[in-house]
Amino acid sequence: MTNTGHNINILLERKLKALNHFLSVTRDMKKALAAEKMEEVNCNIKNRDELIRVIGILDKVIAHAVSSEEQRIGPDILQEIRNTIEQITVESEACERLSAIHCQELKGELNSIRNQGRGLHGYARQRDFTPRFVSLES
Repeated sequence: MTNTGHNINILLERKLKALNHFLSVTRDMKKALAAEKMEEVNCNIKNRDELIRVIGILDKVIAHAVSSEEQRIGPDILQEIRNTIEQITVESEACERLSAIHCQELKGELNSIRNQGRGLHGYARQRDFTPRFVSLES
């Protein structure tokens, strides 16, 4: 095994580790969404964004290493990566469904408030005086 071949498997292991971390953060986000803990959801979204950036960098390095010379890649690591990506997909779809449900609930609550006239009623200023106009020409 060449030194580069060894490096490609190390890179793939790092990618798998990052993907597993992404899966864990996604599961945490799903729990936070279910509990409607939006601060935690936002933190998880930031963590996922950073992991996406890291995984993207690893993908570029892996692509460069693979194209530079013949590589021997262990099939087990590739299967683990595929399985992890499938799990991430399932968890992400669950998060999307929870988000859609919460969005619909929020829209319903806003419509209810609008229909009851409570939304802006407290902000309207009562006009118990005659409006005055100022001439800017004098």
